[in-house]
Amino acid sequence: MQLTIIHRISTRLRALVRDRRANTAVEFALAAPALFLFMFGIIELGYTLWMQNALDYSVAAAARCASLRGSDCTGSPSKVKSYAVDASGAYLTILNFNYDSG
Repeated sequence: MQLTIIHRISTRLRALVRDRRANTAVEFALAAPALFLFMFGIIELGYTLWMQNALDYSVAAAARCASLRGSDCTGSPSKVKSYAVDASGAYLTILNFNYDSG
């Protein structure tokens, strides 16, 4: 009795080892986490570089505008911040910027 159960189990295991139908699914399951981590890492890095570029450009444009007398953004810090937000081209709010005229 004991021998037949072991024999049946070993026969099924051998058949499972010989079955090659799910190799692609297993290989994809092993490789997918690294692939997705790499892809989403590239996307996040691109987004970070885009946001850094938007901040650099908007701060330079707002500083240039604030230094000119009679321009649209002279007079109050809120005008300079608003100009920086408009110049950024990104999803930034006025709270992302700080202005000190001193």
